Amino acid sequence: MNRLQCFEGIPAPYDKVKRVVIPNALKVLRLQPGHKFVALGDLSTAVGWKYGEVVEELEAKRKENSKDFWEAKKADLIKMRK
Repeated sequence: MNRLQCFEGIPAPYDKVKRVVIPNALKVLRLQPGHKFVALGDLSTAVGWKYGEVVEELEAKRKENSKDFWEAKKADLIKMRK
């Protein structure tokens, strides 16, 4: 636990790196039927963390930028194939 670092959002060196999915960490594969779970943001908000709304806004902005990037990339790929 001494080496644990927590960040709000994605820290600077990793925000430009491609994101990948780690199948072994997926909730669908790891959580057994009937077991309870909680999201870290919900738990933090329940004990007094007051930046949940800010993180939701930033996440919505990130998703919008990601969608714009993907549309541009998809258009470039279609143009390259022709």
